[in-house]
Amino acid sequence: MRPAYSRTVIGGVDAGECTFPIVKITTPGYVDSLKARLDTLFDDTNLGVQTCGAMTPDQRSRWSAFYTQWKAFAGTPSTLFGTSNLFDQTCAYAKQLDGWREIVPQGCPIPGPTHIESTNAGAEALASTLKWVAIASLAIGSAIVLASYAPEIKALLPGKR
Repeated sequence: MRPAYSRTVIGGVDAGECTFPIVKITTPGYVDSLKARLDTLFDDTNLGVQTCGAMTPDQRSRWSAFYTQWKAFAGTPSTLFGTSNLFDQTCAYAKQLDGWREIVPQGCPIPGPTHIESTNAGAEALASTLKWVAIASLAIGSAIVLASYAPEIKALLPGKR
């Protein structure tokens, strides 16, 4: 499990996978799947940058360096140890790609979709359901504990003796 500090903008290229409320369980396969989906968007953006005449040479060279770093990172398979860090890095690349897609001038369209939906819809729905079941169980359990100790709590209150 990992803390929920990775946040992306609504409509980000990560399809919301880097935005989660409490904890996220990541596996090497999950990280590799996210990298593969993002890689398609990186390739589409690269094609848009290469064919765009309105981009400055400085912008083009910075994009080229960023794209080269991404390709090296995306080509490295995820391992069991450090998966959470790899997930954070993948989300950081997704945020930076969001920024690059805003920098590319309006006259230079980027081919392909703006984001690629997660293929883990069933797993995400199950995780969401389990989260709410856990919250409800905790609330019911707390109410039962408080109800069972109600006489003792009432005796401790001032003026109720």
